[in-house]
Amino acid sequence: MGKVNKTEKDSFWDVQKLIPQKQKITVPIPPKQKPQLANIHLGEPNSVSCETILSNATPAEMKPRSYVYDKLSSLIRRVEVIDWKNSYHYYEYFCKNALYFLDKKGVKCERVPFFSYVAQYSQMSREQLAWYLWWRENARQGIYLDTDVSYVLLYFYEVINLGDALDTLQAISNMIGVWAHYRDCYPQLDNSVAEWICDYSLIHKIPIPFPHKLINREMIGHCSLKEVYYSFDPSDWVLYAKFLLTYCNSYNYRKSKFYTEESAELYEKHIVAAFSKLLSEQRTFFLDGRCHLRKASRVAFTGALCSYRMRKKIEVEYLSLSDTDELRETITAVVKYCENKLRGYLGNRSRLGVHDIDSSLLEVLDDYFLQNGLLNDPHCNKSASAEYEKLYDVRDTTFSLERAIEIERSSWNITAKLVEELEESVPTDTIREPKPSEPTPSRDDHVPKNAFWEATSKYAQFIDFLLWEKFDEQKQYCRSRNLLPDAVVDEINELSVEYFGDILIEEKGSGYAVIEDYRSLLEDKGDAT
Repeated sequence: MGKVNKTEKDSFWDVQKLIPQKQKITVPIPPKQKPQLANIHLGEPNSVSCETILSNATPAEMKPRSYVYDKLSSLIRRVEVIDWKNSYHYYEYFCKNALYFLDKKGVKCERVPFFSYVAQYSQMSREQLAWYLWWRENARQGIYLDTDVSYVLLYFYEVINLGDALDTLQAISNMIGVWAHYRDCYPQLDNSVAEWICDYSLIHKIPIPFPHKLINREMIGHCSLKEVYYSFDPSDWVLYAKFLLTYCNSYNYRKSKFYTEESAELYEKHIVAAFSKLLSEQRTFFLDGRCHLRKASRVAFTGALCSYRMRKKIEVEYLSLSDTDELRETITAVVKYCENKLRGYLGNRSRLGVHDIDSSLLEVLDDYFLQNGLLNDPHCNKSASAEYEKLYDVRDTTFSLERAIEIERSSWNITAKLVEELEESVPTDTIREPKPSEPTPSRDDHVPKNAFWEATSKYAQFIDFLLWEKFDEQKQYCRSRNLLPDAVVDEINELSVEYFGDILIEEKGSGYAVIEDYRSLLEDKGDAT
């Protein structure tokens, strides 16, 4: 046997040589030409794939660009949009098809089911494509037909990738409309779409106005940069006040037991007006003086089918509302103080507990209620109130020893007669004194308490965390169950209003806590059950 050199020995272990090699296919690049879909009618049988109708044109509007701008809104102070550093081309066919279908009108047709993990035109049959165009035609006009979630996602991918080829202001309005309508049917849209609309707003310099008729607090809660959704004119004091009362306030006065159909107009008018006056005279005390300037970095359209041309890195400088505990506590105290003034005006003696408020703020609030005549109530029953107050007045009479002795003698006679009648009417074997350790609560107190604990039994552990003010445990509890803390608290407060006539939980620090006046109500859970 001949001598085998080292190279031949090593080649014996080269497994790649044992695997049949695939023949390389060279695809010629076609010359630039007009798209070929013009001769295809959507009503014909599905004989041509959507992937065969690609356009080779790249619109000028979709070319990469980087830029910096200031002041998207009163909270978003600076935005830098940076081109994606790496290029990739596996979504370019999708972008070209999106551009081709941009102005195609849909024709009325039947809904055809469609499912795809990453929806694209090339995955659809002719019938599915025809339905998508018809559904999109209606959605652009605010008419939302029943459809599959893959069609909805395809629409978002389309808008994201078309960029400035669309009227971006109209496009973001359409996206919000589609999200608001289909989120109840497809809850999985929330976490993704909330972020995509945020990115779209930052990239295309489109502030999202507050308040927005289609966007609520729960929807915004799914976005990691909520401040993008809060665009308002700080010189409009009423709008500014409504914003802070909505998003920087832990006490919802609309859930107060004194907020009734009769008093609602009074509450809405004067709480907002008093707070507006406060802002106009103490502006630096609020946003500018209490919010911290933060920086955030985000990758645009994470989780979406997105061309590298639109996959931007975004650097944002903004005033953060998430770490403004001092501001939130101040606004909450102001709202409670205003409600106490209105309660007094309406003749209600119950008052909310209010933490310390800066004296400069109190002067403005007191001046507002004084100027608007809200320290006396012209609408309540003055005669009834006066008669009630007389019961507690000290009578101006001359002391008489004889009269006092007569009153005492009369009271003892009445007591003796009552005791005698009671002993005659009640059998002695039925008389039993309650043990000191066994309180005898009234049925009326226990019935709503039992019903409340039964209705909130699924949140029993969360309520314990509220009582002990364990903020981290509250977040972990909700995170492990895929719940939003705000939603859980709202549900418990709605039940407490139903059973007790008032909310039990308020925002505190970095979480939630039980209102001090109602702590005993939740602590004696064992007695109630």
